[in-house]
Amino acid sequence: MLEEQGVGGFTLAECARRAGVSKAAPAHHFGNVHGLLAAIAKKGVDELAERLEEALALVKEGPAQRLRCVARVYVDFALERPERFRLMFGPARPNDQRGETLVASTDCALFILEREVAAVRPDLKNRRAITVFTWSFVHGLAMLLLDRRLARLMDGDHADREALISDAVRLLSF
Repeated sequence: MLEEQGVGGFTLAECARRAGVSKAAPAHHFGNVHGLLAAIAKKGVDELAERLEEALALVKEGPAQRLRCVARVYVDFALERPERFRLMFGPARPNDQRGETLVASTDCALFILEREVAAVRPDLKNRRAITVFTWSFVHGLAMLLLDRRLARLMDGDHADREALISDAVRLLSF
């Protein structure tokens, strides 16, 4: 439902209908729509971290290739699940009835990125700044692709998109 209608069209009543449960069931478990969205965002962060670890387990090359892998998985996740991605990393939403905010913990994915940056340059003194730069670069690339802001630079086909992502991510070897 989130991917079909976005956050604006997301309702507890429709979730209950699709799940085949009473209208009160989602509110009982999640407090309100914000609580359910927070749970979806958290699940998305967990899924992203799991995908990152699974992909990294297959990389046999060195640290720079592993960092490229992190970037590719991040961008691919955003393009495959655009509304969940926007929910995970978008603006904060109001608190749910239990006082929890919708801001998903991105610590898992950030920890993986920090670890891979450290492996590329273990002697790097400004590792935190490089981590922020790398995350900003990869997140920005994902958002530009999601919002179709790179159309002028691409032919529009899938292969060209993949080539652009590969070329851009290759720059992350700093």
